[in-house]
Amino acid sequence: MVAAAQPKHRLPAEQRRRKILDAAIGLFSRKGFRGTTVRDLARHAGVSEAMLYQHFPSKEALYDAILEKKVQEMRRAWDLDWEATGDVRTVVRRMVQSFLQRHISDPAFVRLVLFSALEGHGLARDFVRGPRAHFMERLAAYLEKKMEEGTLRDLNADVAARLVIGMAYYGVLLREVFGEDFLQSLEVEALSEAIADVFWRGIRRDDSHGQE
Repeated sequence: MVAAAQPKHRLPAEQRRRKILDAAIGLFSRKGFRGTTVRDLARHAGVSEAMLYQHFPSKEALYDAILEKKVQEMRRAWDLDWEATGDVRTVVRRMVQSFLQRHISDPAFVRLVLFSALEGHGLARDFVRGPRAHFMERLAAYLEKKMEEGTLRDLNADVAARLVIGMAYYGVLLREVFGEDFLQSLEVEALSEAIADVFWRGIRRDDSHGQE
């Protein structure tokens, strides 16, 4: 007697949705939005195109869902009380360390955002105006407060914040765009310390040497 066929195991809807999202992040980061087809996405996620459309009505909707997912993750990672952790150099070091750890731990999303920017897609714009802007504004507000208190020289706080993050992001770009992973030979904590030290020595008031 022929044994009855075993029913196929179906993933719960939310688990299947996460699987599609993870597959999409990987594909979009390698091929871009325009270079990725719905057929590619379905095959990579191990679902049919019809099943994919049940969760996401369009490729654009899937892209938007990726942004929403990453925004939530980054807000949780960056929503820490850095300002209460000590002097300026310590606060900057911890903020830079958090920024680096978030980006290094998720290289696929870094590449996806870069692809999006090159393609002129809204995801990169929305990301820069969303969690990245929130992070920059928070750092700038902290630096401006310290300038008003007299700890730091009177500079443009927005520019100062971008200089800090620019130093950190350059290492991320070297790794993801050019494959020059000097971050492997330099611990994130050590790099964060170096960036904070260079920044502090350049922006402190001459009479603030007590924080050396």
